[in-house]
Amino acid sequence: MLLSGCASKQIQYATVATPHLPIPASLLSECPVPLIPKDMTYGDSVLLNFQLLDSLDECNGKLRAISKIDENRA
Repeated sequence: MLLSGCASKQIQYATVATPHLPIPASLLSECPVPLIPKDMTYGDSVLLNFQLLDSLDECNGKLRAISKIDENRA
C-alpha cells in the first residue's frame, strides 16, 4: 500500500542535442613548407631535413588534435 503512491509518477527522459563547436582555425591553417634553395651544400641539406621534419611534426600534431575533437563529438 505504501509503495503504490510512488508508482503514479513517471519519469520521462529526453535526449538533448549539444551543438558541435567548430574546429579552431589554428588547426586548419596550412603547414609551413621551408624554401628549398637551388644551390645546396651537404650542410644545407641536413638543415633542410630538420626543417622538413619540424614541419611534418607540426602537421601531425594538428591532425592528432583534430582527431581528438572528432572522437569527443562521437
